[in-house]
Order: sequence, then C-alpha cells, then structure tokens
Amino acid sequence: MEGSIAPIKEISEICKRYGVKLLVDEAHSIGILGNEGRGLCNKLTNDISMISGTLGKSFGSGGAFLACNSKVADQIIQTCGAFRYTTALAPTLAAGALKSLEKIKTNKTWGKDLIRASKEWKDEISKLNKYSIKGDCQILSIIIGDEDQTMRMQKYLEEQGFLAIGIRPPTVPYGQSRIRITIRRTLNKKILEKFILALKNF
Repeated sequence: MEGSIAPIKEISEICKRYGVKLLVDEAHSIGILGNEGRGLCNKLTNDISMISGTLGKSFGSGGAFLACNSKVADQIIQTCGAFRYTTALAPTLAAGALKSLEKIKTNKTWGKDLIRASKEWKDEISKLNKYSIKGDCQILSIIIGDEDQTMRMQKYLEEQGFLAIGIRPPTVPYGQSRIRITIRRTLNKKILEKFILALKNF
C-alpha cells in the first residue's frame, strides 16, 4: 500500500533455509522494476516457487497470470473454483498485453525513467516538511493520519484537477490514513509544481 519494495532476495534465502515455498506478487513491478522491467524475481527464478502478476497496470490491458510448475497449475485448475468459473481472457486483452510487452522490451529505460521521476516527486513533497511520505517506486503515500482530513484533501485535490485517492482504515491501520498517488513517466515539471502548490495551500 505504501509503495515499498520487498527485499525478495533476502526473503527467498530465508524460505530456502526453512524449506518454504515462496509466492511473489509482481503486479506492480513487472514492466517497471528489475532488469529492463522484468520484475524483482528476474534473476531469482530458481528460488521462487510461484509468481503472480497482472496484465493491467503497466500493461494497460486486463487479466492476470500465475507462473508456476505444472503440478501446482493442475492443482489450481482442478480445485480453485474462483479460477475455474472465471471467464477466459478476451482475445483483445491478450493482443493488447502482447503489444505492451513489445513496448516494454523495446523501451528498456522506461522503468528507470519512471523511478527517477517518482523520486523527484517524493523529494519535492518531502521539502514541504508538512507530511510524511512513503514509497520507493511509482506509488507514493502521503501520510495524513486523520480520516476526515484525508478525505477532505482528496476532495480538494480533485477540485485542483488531481485524482489522488484517500485510503482509510481498515485498508490501512488507524492513524495512518493517507493520500495515495501513482506517478507516470510522462508527467511534466509543471504538473509537479501545480501539485506542490496545491499541497502548500491545503
């Protein structure tokens, strides 16, 4: 929720030590993080039992996937009702995801460019010395604390032209309500300046 990056290598080593299988959700990382946007598990494939991901988010399509061995796949197909009774992925969504994959593979610096832009946003918000801000990637959480104040800020930011969602308990702990923003690589300096001004004036 905060946009933090899990230490996958260290977690995988603990799992190996105790003989535990590891499932990693790469929904927010594939297409952005890791070598050329290949995700955090890219160089740890022998240490990861299952990888789940989405064809939404960086792929801009729909649907999801679970990368696993054939034994796990058969078990899921035979026993998981939520999977068996789900409509198959539409061909248009599959085609859109494939096209996005081509774009990701061709534009190898996009992920790094996005993380660089996100760091700039985080640094500029931090300079206000007004809010605690968390997040290590394209997702940033501006911690407000109070629920009502958070929702007032969401409404205020919407009026300023920003879709910045307020997140409240029980999604986050009490006293940790926040505004959650997602950075795009193409956001320009003027948009950042407008956002910072909005935060100053709230």
